[in-house]
Order: sequence, then structure tokens, then C-alpha cells
Amino acid sequence: MDLGEILQKYIIVIVMVLLLAFNIFIKSRRGQGQQKTPLGAVGALLTEVDYNHKLLATFSYHRQLNRFQTASWERNKGKLDFLPHGLLTVLTDTFRLAADFNERIDMSRKHKSDSYMASIDERKMQPLLEKSRQGLEEWFEANRQNPEYSPKRRGLFG
Repeated sequence: MDLGEILQKYIIVIVMVLLLAFNIFIKSRRGQGQQKTPLGAVGALLTEVDYNHKLLATFSYHRQLNRFQTASWERNKGKLDFLPHGLLTVLTDTFRLAADFNERIDMSRKHKSDSYMASIDERKMQPLLEKSRQGLEEWFEANRQNPEYSPKRRGLFG
């Protein structure tokens, strides 16, 4: 059997694999581009705030608690100068407190002791999360149709 016969037998499989790889490549590029836009960054922050709010609703002083999400904040915090100063201050306080909580959760897990969790005052986080959510939702609604903040239409490879 030569190479031509093998290709004829497996051409459909090869085409399917190439299409799948191309599709994954395009989706990953599109996903990365979404957070580069102001609307994408605010949407990602809103998702994190909502997750953290749900986590706080089921808060327990046990080291098995899930960590608060802060990845979008860490990735975008230097690029949020388009947000109102008051909202930016609230977000900074919210995610700084979330990072502090995560540090205590990590220490509790590392030392296998719930005593590190005792110093967490989750009541401080509740109003910050609510203000953050409200501010992000208001900004998002006010600027959803703003072409300056919308994702740019991209070509196939750009």
C-alpha cells in the first residue's frame, strides 16, 4: 500500500481533524479578543462578581471552601480607566478583599487548619459585591450599544 491509497482511505478523517483544529483555533482567538474590549472586560468582571456573590451566600468557615474568582480582575485591572472612578474604587476594594480571603483559604488548606478561616469577616464583602454588581450592570446597560466599546468586526485571521 502506498501513500496515495492511505490518503484516499483516510481523507475524510484527515479533513475532519483539520476542520476541528481550525475551529478550536478560531474560537480561542475570538475568546481572547472578547476580553480585550471594554464590554468583554466588564462582562468577565460581572461574571466573577456573580460567582463570588453566590460563593459568599454559601460561605462556611471550612478550608474546603472554593476560592473567590479574581482572574479577570487581575488580567484587566490596569485597562479599566474607562469606568467611573467610584466604580473602579469599589471594584478595587472588592477584589482586594477577595484576594485576602483567597490567601486565608490557601493558608488554611496548606496547614490543614480551619483556624485561618476564623479571621475572615464575610459581612465586609457582601455590600462591596452588591455595589460592584450594580455599578457594572449599570455601566454595561448604558454602554452596550456604544460602538467605541463594542468588539471590532474581525476578518478570518485577524
